[in-house]
Amino acid sequence: MSILKNLKDLFIVPGDDVKQPVTNTGGTKSAPVRPNPVIATTPSSDSSGKLNDKFVTVLFDAINKANQEGFDYLEFRNSLQSLKEMPMDEATRFQSAYAMAKTMGANAATLVASAQYYLNVLSQEKQKFGEALSNQQNQQIEQKKAELSSYVENIKNKEAQIKALQTEIETLKQQATAINQEVQAAAQHIENTKNDFDVSYTYIVQQIQHDAELMQQNLK
Repeated sequence: MSILKNLKDLFIVPGDDVKQPVTNTGGTKSAPVRPNPVIATTPSSDSSGKLNDKFVTVLFDAINKANQEGFDYLEFRNSLQSLKEMPMDEATRFQSAYAMAKTMGANAATLVASAQYYLNVLSQEKQKFGEALSNQQNQQIEQKKAELSSYVENIKNKEAQIKALQTEIETLKQQATAINQEVQAAAQHIENTKNDFDVSYTYIVQQIQHDAELMQQNLK
């Protein structure tokens, strides 16, 4: 059993809810749900968090790498765990573990200092995680928000262009309707003019033809 596994045993109580990282089992993949691009996404309301085996491993690995020589807080914690099943209250358990620690050259001050040392180690890990998280937030959220704003602005511009085109189309329709009415009126006018000409022409021609027939009959 590795030292890292031992460290986990010192802190993780069997039955604690440790969330395992999600892995692909090779099953059928469901289709991804694509969010509306113009609506900014927000974190889920369920943000209480859970004990995560991946992060627990990272933190214990940092502690393992920084493990001090000799009997320190980790060994004291191990002694406490070994006495956990004994029929004694917590104060007695700590005193018993401390008695063992003193035989190894430790004292209360060194144990507390050792515990603080590991708290500092974890604090540094938290700081590194915060920096990595901030970088991921910048890459995956802030930059995407800027990209999203560009898309939203582009959509607004396109919608404005569509609205302008719709207005222009409506104006062109009205102009086309007016011109069509003018064309129909002009065509009717021309048709009426043609008909009037034909009637007038026929009337005069008939008069002249009638006079020509009378002249042929009477002028001899």
